[in-house]
Amino acid sequence: GGGNPFDMFFGGGMFGGQQHEEQKRGPDLNLDVHVTLKDLYLGKVVSVAHKKQTLCLNYEDCRTDDQSCIGPGMKMVTRRLGPGFVQQMQSQDPACGGKGYRLKRRCRACPKGLTESAEKILTFEVEPGMADGHVI
Repeated sequence: GGGNPFDMFFGGGMFGGQQHEEQKRGPDLNLDVHVTLKDLYLGKVVSVAHKKQTLCLNYEDCRTDDQSCIGPGMKMVTRRLGPGFVQQMQSQDPACGGKGYRLKRRCRACPKGLTESAEKILTFEVEPGMADGHVI
């Protein structure tokens, strides 16, 4: 496929260099955390509970191949208009989970549904002398 053309010369691609796979990560998380003036002056370790929706651990068992799915919530519909004439249209389909697959709504592998609520404790340090509105 495409990729970064500089990988060919600097550590990857054609000349036997090492290839690495980037870990997929979600969007940055922005949380407003209110601390006292004393905490900003002296510093403090702060823990915050964050709830988010995660995919069921066994969601792969709820996937089925479907080449008409072109992305999350979208499918391509092909309609024959006449001899030698074909029309392709995009349409919404909430069951399409991504390109080439759909997700079963009711699946034994995920009895509570495809997504479940997970809570994670995030811990970070407010360093002494941090300014109001500082981004960590």
